[in-house]
Amino acid sequence: MAQAGGPFVSVDNSFSCDRLRRSNPRHLPPRQHSQYSLAVFAVSSWTIDATMNSMDRDLLATDVNRACRLQGQFQLRSGQLSHEYFDKYLFESDPQLLRRVCEAMVPLVPTDTDLLGGLELGGIPLATVLSQLTGIPTLFVRKTAKTYGTCRLAEGPDITGQTITLVEDVITTGGAVRDAAQALRGAHGSVSTVICAINRSTDPATVLSDVGLTVRTVLAKADLDRVRSTAID
Repeated sequence: MAQAGGPFVSVDNSFSCDRLRRSNPRHLPPRQHSQYSLAVFAVSSWTIDATMNSMDRDLLATDVNRACRLQGQFQLRSGQLSHEYFDKYLFESDPQLLRRVCEAMVPLVPTDTDLLGGLELGGIPLATVLSQLTGIPTLFVRKTAKTYGTCRLAEGPDITGQTITLVEDVITTGGAVRDAAQALRGAHGSVSTVICAINRSTDPATVLSDVGLTVRTVLAKADLDRVRSTAID
């Protein structure tokens, strides 16, 4: 059973994030990370959803919701006014909450991942912590390539022939993820999976299927709505 503030995800009864950190292969060259992953992250699509039980998920959702859901008067991007606003950066800037979310991402990382691609801006802190937990190198993926110096879209190791798992904070329509995947593929990287902290899409299972991406989610909109309703009640 998970304890608040401690590791709460597991692939099997013998796995813990503490154990993973102790065996973190930082001494391994990049090309060996996927072999390490095969040994540690042998998780099928049927077991991924079971890595965090309902009590753990509700606890994490409650804490994220409490940190991020603000009450007041806010103007939304659409121009409409709202009496509440979900500020995702409040969980990402909290070191303990950020770590808990990233620990929940660990068993979602595909076994063949060579690089973690954190999307500007919110995916960067998630990918950085996830890289520390797994030992998998990180890319920092810009919205547009910079126009000076190396002129790179993705900062970090060479992506040619590498399998990249994208990391994003919140997916709603998936526009930024879609653009990043297509750009990285155009630069000879292989991209088929994105891990997100929160999936707020109205169709979470197929939101990015049009570009051949599988979405693996820590928390769905339904999780946050459920704990919000409980708090109000």
